[in-house]
Amino acid sequence: APGFQSVRTCSPVGAHLHGPSDTDGVADILADLPLGDQSDNHGIVRGTLTAESIRGRDGRAAISLDSLKTLIRNRAVYTDVHSVGHPDGEIRGSPFPRAD
Repeated sequence: APGFQSVRTCSPVGAHLHGPSDTDGVADILADLPLGDQSDNHGIVRGTLTAESIRGRDGRAAISLDSLKTLIRNRAVYTDVHSVGHPDGEIRGSPFPRAD
């Protein structure tokens, strides 16, 4: 099943989709993910990703929501969750299923 699970060290302070990237690459932030109420250390991030969530890169306009969907379908993005204890990222992974 897609997704990942972790016992975080503290509550998240940010979560993003990065891309485009291969499995081991490092990429720019494409979109901010909503955190919702993460008052404990074992929550699930839920929310709706909208065009307003997508960031522009390197002074350029943000990619379209359709382009982001294509990157997700092609598994060319990864999720990075940041915490106070690990501001550079505590959890990184691809929670999206392969489009076989």
